[in-house]
Amino acid sequence: MDRTEALRSTEGEDPGGHLHQVSKKSPERGDSENSSDSYKYCPPGWHQIGKRCYYFSSQQKPRIDAEQDCQQRSATLARVEEEHSALKDIIKSYSRGFWIGLHRNDTTWMWPDKTIKDFRGTDGQNCAKASPQLSAEACRTALPWICETTIRTCSSTTEALRCLQPLKWEIGAISI
Repeated sequence: MDRTEALRSTEGEDPGGHLHQVSKKSPERGDSENSSDSYKYCPPGWHQIGKRCYYFSSQQKPRIDAEQDCQQRSATLARVEEEHSALKDIIKSYSRGFWIGLHRNDTTWMWPDKTIKDFRGTDGQNCAKASPQLSAEACRTALPWICETTIRTCSSTTEALRCLQPLKWEIGAISI
């Protein structure tokens, strides 16, 4: 499966960071009409999978620099679990490994949210990559990375234009 097929086959996927109108139930009317427009979206250049947004870097950096890049994007290095088949399909389509959020803290492997993962690594390899299978890697190795953040919501049609404005971190030090 190539990258385009992986993106197209992903449920809830929108590689272009476009807005999706969401139908909300009106409690007063008891129906599912659009009583109030709501739009879900990912920033431009991010991929939407379900309720999460993923950024795949094209650069290669050591893990600490990759982690800092994600933080500048108001995100964390991605969490890739066995059940994340859509994300793993995209990773597989690139035919390379990516830095993810899993790392070793002393003897414990954990995700950025401090959730512990039962994972075995080699001594001296305190970071993990996904390719799409998880494997330990020396943190100083230069690899591309995947950032993850929650999907964003605009609550009305008039707010949609503001939502599409580039965020400060997406355009460097220039603010709009």
